[in-house]
Amino acid sequence: MAAKSMVSHYKEVKSVFNKKMELQTNLFNRWAKMFGKVYVSKREEALRRCIFETQCSYILEENEKGLAYRVGLNQFSDLTYDEFVKQYAGGFSSRRTKWSEEE
Repeated sequence: MAAKSMVSHYKEVKSVFNKKMELQTNLFNRWAKMFGKVYVSKREEALRRCIFETQCSYILEENEKGLAYRVGLNQFSDLTYDEFVKQYAGGFSSRRTKWSEEE
């Protein structure tokens, strides 16, 4: 009986996981279409999807804090912080380095 219960539980968890993956894929595809994102390879798309999903997690966590501001998706949601700074901020970073803290 316990084995049957474990099989049932496994199937339920697998179903929830598959549904979550489907929702994430649909969200990424809609977002990519909205911002005209086209990737040169499946590998690049997988990397960008992973970054996008990380950004989505950050957005949910940040907005749950109930702060005076809210964050959301934009055309940069498939870039890491460092990629964004390098491409759009002329190399400027507000992150302090050990060297600059000693000044």
